Amino acid sequence: MVRATVAFEPPPLRASKPPKEVEMNRHRILVAYDGSEESFWALQQAADAAQNANAELGIVTVMPELLDAPHDALRYLRKRGLDATLHAPVGDPAAEIARVADDGAYHTVYLGTRDGAVARALAPSVSHQVALRAPASVVIAR
Repeated sequence: MVRATVAFEPPPLRASKPPKEVEMNRHRILVAYDGSEESFWALQQAADAAQNANAELGIVTVMPELLDAPHDALRYLRKRGLDATLHAPVGDPAAEIARVADDGAYHTVYLGTRDGAVARALAPSVSHQVALRAPASVVIAR
């Protein structure tokens, strides 16, 4: 049976975090997905990893105007026999991806990157910022 949970999350207003209720022995993978080709590569790699490790999946899309993107990702995962929890926070993409990873006790975050060496030299990319902020391993799909 396939099920989906959509969690619309405003920025936190409290200083303390809610308790994390997760199955301790099951690996949890979060995919930052915005509908781009690069994020689809990350989704494919995360799906492969989830199938190999029988891991739980989450999809996070930070931009409200991209609300179709997580549902597209969920359709792709369902075709592969996988399920995911959807997160749609509002705010700074890197900060929100890292927060969802922390609040959801995810072990690994998968995301794509669109920028090359020149862009990285001028300003840190979202993927680089997530790698610095997230309390989990970060896989950047290229």
